[in-house]
Amino acid sequence: SNSKPPKAVLFMSHLLKESWNLAVNAIFPVFCVGCDMEGELLCALCQTSITFVNSRCPVCRAPSAFGRTCLSHRSMLDGCIAIASYAHPWVRELIHLWKFEYVRSVERVLLDLLMQYTRECAIPRIDWTIVPLPLSPFRFNERGFSQTHEFARLLSELTELPMEDDFLRHRRKMRRRQAEILSDEKRRTQKLYTYFFVNTKIVHVPRHVLLIDDVYTTGATMEGAARVLKEAGVKYVWGFVLARNK
Repeated sequence: SNSKPPKAVLFMSHLLKESWNLAVNAIFPVFCVGCDMEGELLCALCQTSITFVNSRCPVCRAPSAFGRTCLSHRSMLDGCIAIASYAHPWVRELIHLWKFEYVRSVERVLLDLLMQYTRECAIPRIDWTIVPLPLSPFRFNERGFSQTHEFARLLSELTELPMEDDFLRHRRKMRRRQAEILSDEKRRTQKLYTYFFVNTKIVHVPRHVLLIDDVYTTGATMEGAARVLKEAGVKYVWGFVLARNK
C-alpha cells in the first residue's frame, strides 16, 4: 500500500498546482461549464447547484443506509456510494471533459467536491482499502492517465485510507474461447468479469475494498470486478463513484 503524505505536504502541493494553473489560465483562459464565467471550470456559485444524491441500493435504487445493496439481491457488490447524479448536465460535462478531452484541471473541481462530501456525508467506518477500477491498456495509452486512479488517489489522501493501485488489473483482451461461450443475456457482465484479474504478487488480500470508478450506470463493470475480488478472498466490496445514472 502507498504511504500517505502529511496534510501540510498535501496542502503545499495543492497550492503549487493552483499557482501553476493561474499562470496557465492567463495564457489559455477557461470558462465555467455552468455560467461561462472566465476563470474556473466550475465557479463556486455553480458548484453549489450540485447537490449530493441520497443513498440508494445500486441494484433496485431503493433508499438504503450509505448505499448498501438490499439483501434480496444476488449481487457481488455489497453497496455503492455515489456523490452526484449523472443526470446533472454540468457533472456530465465535467466527466466528459476529463475522460474524453483529457482536461486534467477537472481534478481540481473533483477535489473540491470530495472535500465537501467527506465533510458533510458519512462513509461507513470500516478498515477500507481503496482500489481503483483499472483502465484498459489501450485507454491508458490513449489518455496518458487513469481517471479512476486519480480519483482514488484524491480520496485516499483526503480520508487517509490505504490504496492498492496495482491489486486489480485489466487484461489486454478477452480470450477468443471466452468470448464465444458467453450467452447474450449475461454477455456484458461476464465479458467484464473476464477482463479483470488480481495481481498475485500482492501477498496481503484486503478484507474490505472500496472500488473506485467515475460513473455507475448499469453496474456491470463493478459487478464483474467485485466477483474477481471476492474470488481472490476479499470479504466485502463496495463501490465509490463520482456520479450514478439515477
